[in-house]
Amino acid sequence: MEKEARKTMRVAIYCRLARADQNDTLLEVQKERLRIYAKERGYDIVAEIAEIGSGLSLNRPGIREMAGLAHRHMIDAVLVSDISRLCRDCGQTLRLEGKLKKQGVSIESIKGNPLPEYRRARIALGCIMK
Repeated sequence: MEKEARKTMRVAIYCRLARADQNDTLLEVQKERLRIYAKERGYDIVAEIAEIGSGLSLNRPGIREMAGLAHRHMIDAVLVSDISRLCRDCGQTLRLEGKLKKQGVSIESIKGNPLPEYRRARIALGCIMK
């Protein structure tokens, strides 16, 4: 029995700076690190999304572009240098993860995945708040 060829993971790279007065090269540094990360894993980079804006809300053009790619099933994962590049609010980050998951898209961070800890903290806080 022949092994099936492994499907190449299609990814979108997402980078964000909080303020326009930050050094623009920081966006390029994020992109380059993510490109290397993707190449080392054999991922196919479908899109590179970079934006400048506050991480306190998900209401940003880059997030909408990413969601559109997921909705059209053009990507399998979103790569970020750090999960905080998506959003600085744990609850909103978990909501974004849930929406992406429904489209079959995962979030992968170079610095590791704190989302399980976010979920545990949210559950614990929910119990405390009741």
